[in-house]
This record gives sequence, structure tokens and C-alpha cells, in this order.
Amino acid sequence: MEEKLYVLIGVGVALEGYVYLGGKKRSDIAFINTDEAVRAYYIGLCRGLGLNPRVYGKRISIHNYQLAVKLRQEIYEQGLRKLPNGVVKYPVDALRWAFTLEGGVVLGSDIRNDEIVFRSTSPIILSQIADLLEQVLGERPGVRKGIVYLRRKGLIRKFAEIIGFLPGAKAVRGKHKGIEKNLLLKILLSRHFF
Repeated sequence: MEEKLYVLIGVGVALEGYVYLGGKKRSDIAFINTDEAVRAYYIGLCRGLGLNPRVYGKRISIHNYQLAVKLRQEIYEQGLRKLPNGVVKYPVDALRWAFTLEGGVVLGSDIRNDEIVFRSTSPIILSQIADLLEQVLGERPGVRKGIVYLRRKGLIRKFAEIIGFLPGAKAVRGKHKGIEKNLLLKILLSRHFF
């Protein structure tokens, strides 16, 4: 259980945070997000590991030097971010968390353009997400510059049934800003299956 919590904290920090190491007394593991459901989930992960996260506006910080050193080694590679190695042991949880943070539902003006997307500037993270999706869904997703996407009906349905988004998490950009991601997923499914 502790390993899973650590991995999910690492996913959160790799996607929406940073690790600062300035010495044993000056380390900071920061997670930055404004969505209340996402923040509550992250704080719960931290407390599950016995950590005491501190909230500074939209930033949630953990001051733990040993954890900061470990996370820094795991999520940074040659100047690029990556997900912690343990994501392969918890692929569904890691994917749900990753898609909640950096993914979403695209409802196109034409249903042929509907898709579920994950965005990242890190080619390593994009590759890891594609690998995890293939592991869980049994088929490789589409990949284009900065995006991993699911467009095929079968993959969208499997994503909804197996992975989904964190309950209560809302879209943070686009024309659907403020709408729950799982509701958008239901709308996408209804456009294709009903």
C-alpha cells in the first residue's frame, strides 16, 4: 500500500509539480492544482504515507528530504520528466490519476473527432502513458505531437469501464471548463453508443 501511495504522489509531482533540493532543511515537493477534488485526493495520498502536506495557495508542499531525493531521482531523466518506475505495478490507478491531471475529453463538432486525450511536453511521459494504456486496454493508443489519444469506440468504452477519471475532477480549460470529466466521458459515450 505504501508503495502505491508513493507512486501516485510521484505521478502527481511529475505531471503538476516539482522537487526542490536545497539541503536537508530546505527541500520541497510541490504539487500545484486548483481543483478541489484533485487537491483532496493528493492530500489523502500524502496523509496515507504519514506525511503532513502544507497548503500555500494553489501549491501543496511536502517538506521531506529523503522523499524529495528519491522522487527527484525517479522523475527526472536527462532534464526531462518521467513517471516513477512503479507505475507499471499500478497501471489503472496511475492512468486514472494521470488522465485526471493532464487528460480530458474532446467532444468534436463532428462525432468522428471525439477523443480522450492526454497531453505532455515530455516524450518520455507520453511513451509511458501509451505503454500503460496498451497494457491495460490491450491495444496501442494513437500518439501525435504532445498527445496520446483514444479515438476508436472500443478503446473509449474500455477506458470508461476500466480507467475513467477521479470522481469530482473538473475540466480546467476549453469550452467545457468547470464540467466534471466523468460527465463529459458519459456524454462522449452517449454520442457513440446510444
